[in-house]
Amino acid sequence: MQPGHSAVARLQIGASVGIRRSASLGEMTRQFPDTFHPPVEDGGGSAFEDVEAAMTERHIVDGVPPLLVSEPLPVSALIFVEQRPGDPDWESRVAPRRQWVMALRGRVSIAVSTGERREFGPGELILVEDTEGEGHVSTPLTADFVFVMLPIPD
Repeated sequence: MQPGHSAVARLQIGASVGIRRSASLGEMTRQFPDTFHPPVEDGGGSAFEDVEAAMTERHIVDGVPPLLVSEPLPVSALIFVEQRPGDPDWESRVAPRRQWVMALRGRVSIAVSTGERREFGPGELILVEDTEGEGHVSTPLTADFVFVMLPIPD
């Protein structure tokens, strides 16, 4: 990532996520491409960043084999959002707050100030933290774009 740029990240849930075993048995890290971080003091741009999250094998409930589980991520609400067909194009902006965003239906393209553009679809969870600076541009690619916002408490 270039100095002076914030980042955008995606936490992808599903079989296509890369998995790396750590030295300890039963603990794994998953590489999750894409996250938005706050802008750095100089420049205030945005960029994509790849992040990793530790996954640990845990017993959750009787009758279910141990699952790979991350540490809990705090959120304050679950907000459903639907783009209406025929809505105008979205403009460049910063995020209204630090939040997770997950596409439920349709696809969206996100462009950051470095010029890089990535597409996201159903089941892909994006950490958005560019609350100041140049921001990003989200472009719904389908008329049926539905997503959830999961604000992160301050």
